[in-house]
Order: sequence, then structure tokens, then C-alpha cells
Amino acid sequence: MTCTLVGDALISLLITLTADALGRRRMLLLGCALKLLGAAIFAYVVGPVTDLQYLLLVFGATVGVISPTGLAFGAEVGTAGEDHMVG
Repeated sequence: MTCTLVGDALISLLITLTADALGRRRMLLLGCALKLLGAAIFAYVVGPVTDLQYLLLVFGATVGVISPTGLAFGAEVGTAGEDHMVG
């Protein structure tokens, strides 16, 4: 679980910081594609879990919980330099 949390935080931060340079629509589509990839991985793994399937599940959990909107971090980054920050 710690790996998925750290991975989610890092990837969400990367998406949020690069959204302006690469285009918000592209980043939203990338985030949605990663969520679909995570869901597909979880749907694929059935039965007793092998070591490879476990690693696949960790990867799917990491990319499957990414917020394409970046609301968890983007609001703070977007207003960091502005004087009219809301409480």
C-alpha cells in the first residue's frame, strides 16, 4: 500500500506540474487512460496470485488511483504565488 500511495503522489504531482506545458486536455486524457489501465489489470488478475501477478497488481493500483484533475495538489500549486489565496 505504501508503494501505491507514494507512486500516486509522485505521478499526480508530475501530471499537475506538466499540465500547463503539455495541455490540460492531454493530461486529462492521460489520467483517464491510466485509470482504465489500472482497472483492466485488476480485471485480468484472477485466481491464486503469483509473484508476477502481485507486481502487476501493485502497478495497477499505482496508476489506477491517479486523479487526472490534480485536485489533491494542483490547487495549492496553482495559487502559491498569488496574494489572494482563499483560506
